[in-house]
This record gives sequence, structure tokens and C-alpha cells, in this order.
Amino acid sequence: MQDAPSTFIGRLRHLGPGVLVAGSIVGSGELILTSSLGAAVGFALLWFLLLACWSKSIVQAELAKICIVRDKTYLNAFNHVPGTLPGRHKRASWIVWLLLVTTMISMLGAGGILGGTAQAMSLVVPGVSSTVAAVSIALVTSIVLGIGSYRLLETLLLVLVSSFTAITVYCAVALQFTDYAVSVTEIVSAQSIHFDVIYLSLALAVFGYTGVNSTETVAYSYFCLDKGYGRNIGDSSTPSGLARARGWLRVLRTDVWLTLVLLTLATVPFYLLGAAVLHKMGSVPDNNTMISVLSAMYSQILGEWAKDLFLIAAFMVLFSTVLSALGGLCRKLPDYLIETGMVRDDIALRRKLIRGFGYFLPFYILTLYLTFERPLLLIIIGGINTALTGPILIAGILYLERKLLPAELRPGIPAKILLYLALLLVTVVSAATLYLSFQG
Repeated sequence: MQDAPSTFIGRLRHLGPGVLVAGSIVGSGELILTSSLGAAVGFALLWFLLLACWSKSIVQAELAKICIVRDKTYLNAFNHVPGTLPGRHKRASWIVWLLLVTTMISMLGAGGILGGTAQAMSLVVPGVSSTVAAVSIALVTSIVLGIGSYRLLETLLLVLVSSFTAITVYCAVALQFTDYAVSVTEIVSAQSIHFDVIYLSLALAVFGYTGVNSTETVAYSYFCLDKGYGRNIGDSSTPSGLARARGWLRVLRTDVWLTLVLLTLATVPFYLLGAAVLHKMGSVPDNNTMISVLSAMYSQILGEWAKDLFLIAAFMVLFSTVLSALGGLCRKLPDYLIETGMVRDDIALRRKLIRGFGYFLPFYILTLYLTFERPLLLIIIGGINTALTGPILIAGILYLERKLLPAELRPGIPAKILLYLALLLVTVVSAATLYLSFQG
């Protein structure tokens, strides 16, 4: 057990989970889906994008709070939701089984992201096919994740996330010195709820990746436990434990704010570039031209030489997403096996399973990509799936806060209002997603 740092500078030294999850969020959602949405509808849905981004933070913080105060994984916490179904050695909550199904579907999105990364690599390295690139990326990812080191993953993603965020912000600023320059008045006046319905599935997928969803929100809670926030608290029912909990929750909130800043800095520029450049050109990415079409966002602003800059940035963006997304899955899947009673709850076994899934999962999603060979479609399916899990996740958090947290650490009225607003938002989005699915 350890007391939390009392100063802001001290808290900064303990940040890190936000960078890891930003590597997943600031990736396929921003580079591919957000830019594609801007290309399709122009500036009209910037309000929707910001709403999606900012709604994520409150849910992310509240789930992580439950996990670190009780020093429990998210699935262990969700196993306290009433209503159980049989497992191999024990019964598990129905919500755990349901989330397992959605997790398996979300792997399709990971396959699409690997495909996008391979496209970027094949364009950066002439003569290398996307298939060879995909196999190479899967191999490197398998080695990194198989090592099982949280610190290695955090360091790699810090470099990748910082680099491509800086490149994109620079490009968005440079936009203002070209023929594609836009004014604040133009952006504000363009905001609307009206757009071509054929792009509704794309908009919902954008929300699935950048808004409230189970993938990054859950992965963040695992990374917080790996960082040590939970084991530093101890028994939160004692006065000293309660004091430590409050201190580490301040660190958590600082880390969540860092995630929000990174997400906004990447999301808005990518959307603006897609709307200002691609929409005016009439170019919307598809499965076969996804990366090459998106490269026009850079080349039209900075010149033809910037295509190479974009491809390098695209590779960093998408590779960081593969690392972060699979890093979260490597921790989540062993937890499913434990909480559904398929394997015993043992720390040493959990660590072996994390490393084992680290070696296996990159080649599994490689198989998905090579089977379907439609990366954009796979990413959209993954995004819609994660959007549908949002209401379940938030409703579970609201229940578990009352059941598992000491009264002193439960959210106040402002936080509860924001949670209920987030629940309303994701429910509407999920209902729209289901409606669209049945219409199709």
C-alpha cells in the first residue's frame, strides 16, 4: 500500500493508463472513421463527434473508480450483477456472458484495423504487399504482447500517440494557410442534424469507437490495475484506506483528463481535415482505397511530399491501435475464463494467460483480415457492436456503485447527472443502430 502523491506534479509521475487507452481510441476511430465521416457529411456532425468524445470520460472514470477502490477487475465487479447462468465450475452473471459475446464480435474490428495498418505499411515500403505487411505486423505485435510487460506497452504507445497527434495538429494548423482554409463561423453555421441517411451507419460506428463503448472503457480499468492504483489503496472501509482511495482517485481523474485532451486533439483535426479537404474534393474512402484517399488530406495541404508523411503517421496511428486494443483483450479474455469458471482464479495462471493470448491474438485477427479482406467494413462492424454495449455498461456501473463503493466514494449529484445523460445518449444511439440494422 502507498499514499498517493499530494501535488499535481507528483500525480503526473503516476499517469500512464490514459496514454495506453488513447493509443486505441486515437487510431482507427480518428484516422479512418472520423476522417471518413468528415469526408462524407462535411462539418455538419462536428457537434455529434464532440459529444461522443466527451461522454466517454465520465463513464471511463466511474468504471475505473469501482475497480481500483475494490481492487477488482471489471468482470469480477460485474459478476455481482444479479441473475446468473451456469459455467464450468461456477455460475456467472448473465451480463458477463453477454459481454463475452460482444467482445468476440469486436475482434472483427481489430482485424480491420490490422488490415488498414498493412495498407499503410505496403504504401510506405514499395514492393511489400498488404498480405506480407499484415503478417509482419502480426509477428511484431505478437512478440511485444507476448513479453507481457505493461511498461514496454506504455512506453511504445507514448511515443506513437505523441508523434501522430503532433503531426496531425500541425497539419490542421497548416490547413489555414491553404485554399482549404475554414473559419469558425463556417464551421458553426454548418452544424446540423440533417445528413444523407446512407452515412448513418458510418456515424454510429464513429460513436462506437470515439464515444462510450466497452472496449476502451474496460481496457482502461485493466491498465489502471496494472499501473498499481488498486493495490496501493488497501481496505477502503478503514479511515486510512479511505484517505488513500481519495488520493489515488485524484490521480485517476488527472489521468482521465489527459485522455480527454489527447482524444480531442486528435479527433477534431482529423475530422476537420476530412471535412475541409476530402468533402470538398468529393472523395470518400472505401475498402480498397481507404489509405490512399485519406492521404490526400495531407498532400493537398502540404504538397505531394506529404503523402509519405501521412503514410508514416497512418502507420503509427493504426499500429498503436493494434497494440493497445490487443493489449486490453489480452487482459480481458483471461478474466472471462476465470469469471465464467473455465479456469481457476490464480495470479500466476492469469499472467501466463495474458502472455499466451498476447502471442495468439495477433495471428487470430490476421486470419480475420485475410478471410474478409474488407478492412473498412470490419471496422464499421466493430464500431457498431461496441456502441450497442454502451447502455449495458453504464447501467451496470450505476448499479455497482451503490453495491460496491463506500458511501463516501460514490459519485455526487453532478457526476450522477452526467452518467444518466450518457446513458440516455448511448441508448438513443443503440436504438438507432438496431433500427438501421433491421431496415437493412
